[in-house]
Amino acid sequence: MFRRFLFAVALAIAPLYLQAASVRPVGNQPAPPVRSLRNGMVLPVRVEQSISSRNAVPGIQFTGYLAVDLVESGRMLLPAGTPVTLRVAEVQRGGYSNTMPRIAIEAVTITIQGDNGSYSIPILTNSVTRTGIQINQQRLQSFGTTAAVLVGRYGGYYPNTYGGFVQSSSYQDARFIPGDVVRLSLNEEMLLH
Repeated sequence: MFRRFLFAVALAIAPLYLQAASVRPVGNQPAPPVRSLRNGMVLPVRVEQSISSRNAVPGIQFTGYLAVDLVESGRMLLPAGTPVTLRVAEVQRGGYSNTMPRIAIEAVTITIQGDNGSYSIPILTNSVTRTGIQINQQRLQSFGTTAAVLVGRYGGYYPNTYGGFVQSSSYQDARFIPGDVVRLSLNEEMLLH
């Protein structure tokens, strides 16, 4: 009778034991935590090619790399050198007068190295803008000579028929050069699978 009782108890407990055993990860190791990059996290990205307001057009994509390891609470999120796809978001060409050149870039994807190879995850960041540098130039023109008028008119300066100094402003193009590190902030949380 006692044996029947133990057998009935064992049959009742066995499904619970088997269910608990199946929940445990393989090798009795805890499941890896889900990694994520929080909203507002700064991604320092090193630009690897020259991009200039003189010849860039919006939408052009190019590659940069994380400049430093991304670590949070002592846990490695992404290593330095992780590829980041950057895109030209805005371009304004410069010239004479008040047109200041500018170029803006943003990140659009980050490439993650997974167990089955690498894959790209779309990301949304702020854009980083560079503006050109104003160059002021002065030139001495002689009093009323034809040479001074020609140099002034065709050299980008306005002739002063009375002679003296004539000033003109222009802007150097805005650019990102190889080795520049731009600080892009995430605009949304990003899960790393």
